[in-house]
Amino acid sequence: MKKNGLKHTAAQGLTIILALVLMLALMPVMGEKAMAEDETSFMSDNCIYTIINTSDHSVRLDSYRGDDRELIVPETVEHEGITYTVVKEENTTIDIVVKRPGFKIYGKKGSAAHKYAKANKFKCVKY
Repeated sequence: MKKNGLKHTAAQGLTIILALVLMLALMPVMGEKAMAEDETSFMSDNCIYTIINTSDHSVRLDSYRGDDRELIVPETVEHEGITYTVVKEENTTIDIVVKRPGFKIYGKKGSAAHKYAKANKFKCVKY
């Protein structure tokens, strides 16, 4: 019992083509969402900040990408001609990526500085 190979191949080819057309149709929508998320973050002085409020120009420090052993978080940071205030949130999570393996700090801002010093990655962290 051998099926007609031509009809079988045409049906499979049509299925693949429809799947590709659907995937290509959805790509701009997925890319637009990813671009919107990237527009809320920017890098300044080896730190990545996320804009959390555009009306009062406030940002949150999300990540540090430098090699210094002392991190001093500024009160304000400038991006594209706008001065943003760095918000010190109660629960601080900062992703640290240095030449040594990165680590994350969870907890209140007072304990975050202690954990940095304890991890022997930084001499101090100042807000």
